[in-house]
Amino acid sequence: MTYTISGRVVGLTLAAMLLMACGSGGTDTSADLPAGVLHITGVDGSGRAVDVRIQPFQEGAEVSLMARDNEVAKFYSAQVGDDRLLAFSDAMSSVSHTGLVFRLQDERGELSCFGGCELNTSLDVANRKMTVRFPGEYQFLVGDRASGKVRVSGALVLGYDPDWVALQSHRFPEMPVAATISINGEVFVVSSMSVFGGLHGDGFHFRGPDEAFLRLGTSFDGEMLRVEYQDIANAVTYRADVSFAGFSHIDGRYHIALDDLLLERIGGGSSIGISLDVVLPEVEGEIVVAGAAEGLVLSPRTYDLSVRSNERRYEFTMADEHGQGVSLVINEKAGVIGPVQLIVADGTSYECGQAPLPDCQGINFSVDGYIFSFMATAMSDGLTLNGSLRHAGVRTLE
Repeated sequence: MTYTISGRVVGLTLAAMLLMACGSGGTDTSADLPAGVLHITGVDGSGRAVDVRIQPFQEGAEVSLMARDNEVAKFYSAQVGDDRLLAFSDAMSSVSHTGLVFRLQDERGELSCFGGCELNTSLDVANRKMTVRFPGEYQFLVGDRASGKVRVSGALVLGYDPDWVALQSHRFPEMPVAATISINGEVFVVSSMSVFGGLHGDGFHFRGPDEAFLRLGTSFDGEMLRVEYQDIANAVTYRADVSFAGFSHIDGRYHIALDDLLLERIGGGSSIGISLDVVLPEVEGEIVVAGAAEGLVLSPRTYDLSVRSNERRYEFTMADEHGQGVSLVINEKAGVIGPVQLIVADGTSYECGQAPLPDCQGINFSVDGYIFSFMATAMSDGLTLNGSLRHAGVRTLE
């Protein structure tokens, strides 16, 4: 059976689309195709020829670009009606996925690629257009028939704004992390650092030689500093918990100094000694909630920074005085704060910056980009917020 459709597929529904080009090679007929038309050719799982043309987006569709911290944007999306584009690649977790789902003669069609996928895009700044291509080989499935392998020619052409903050390299302020570490008297040379929520999350991970790394975070009960050294080459882990009480915490920075701390080997065996002197930027502040949740006092634990096109997003994970988790999400676009959303432990959400409160009044944002101040900020259902939050920006290795 040969599938042949010219132009736009009637009733096309693009339910999910992850565009990551996999591999390379094959004959590209893109020059013969109108802009926005994709040509799928190859064989299905039964060896039958596949020849399909689809046009998943109408003219004028605009892409959204998303990224974390100051990383290059690796997540793309667009949606017009049922047509939807997503493109995702995460180097940290080695996860990438490519998929195109559409309606083909009243059946579900799917293109997919898992792993080793790289987004192939080009930007036309003058005309504010982004071109997305699909080089490589894809699995192809229609209805319940077995999958085959196909190639995709042509390109999607989507609108974008070259002035978006998502395309800037320094969207958020950066704060350095200083670290001097030695293991059993030998200098531990730090090659890279990753931050997973900070001290109150999974911690600061300092990677050294032979894939060994040191983690500074909190213990399971959240009360102690956990110092953990993993020797990947020998598959062993050493650990100790120490009190936070002896460390200074000034202007959002923890200064942690340890001299020959003994780390016990998990599972028994010889221990190791570690000495370190590190300065770790952290989140701090306090928010008092009045109104329906009278007297609720929130302390920040971790935070995430991200951007979507021209909007910055600050998401604070917080805890109330009973240890219950609360989330505060602040959006900022071109210097205007809002919407802001507070989600308390039972899942109830309170907002400003959208109906019925279209503006977020009483919020100041410091010129250095670190501190949010709330002064009787009115939220929905009669809540008000007072206090301040200071995040530590994008933490980078000094």
